[in-house]
Amino acid sequence: MNSGNITNKIVVCDYVGTYINALTRGKEYEVLVEDEEKQQLKIVGDNNRARWFRRNLFLPVGTKVTIMVSWEFDDEIIDSSEKSLEHNKKSRPTKSTIKFN
Repeated sequence: MNSGNITNKIVVCDYVGTYINALTRGKEYEVLVEDEEKQQLKIVGDNNRARWFRRNLFLPVGTKVTIMVSWEFDDEIIDSSEKSLEHNKKSRPTKSTIKFN
């Protein structure tokens, strides 16, 4: 997530963070305004809304961003538990359950 020195008006999203509805990893975006002091870029996101994003979410245009296209398990997964994956956030406990057939 190192933004480097953005010298042009187009950037590439390197990390979506909490903006899953507004950004797409690997997509190019036009910078409307840059705030050097706050380290923010004003960009129109995928939801067609202009907003400020942290500068470290983006890389200079032309930077290659690796994107996972597909995922395939090599071996069969045998898991009979209902709680295969559990994670908690400090602010609000959440649980996710993944069940493999």
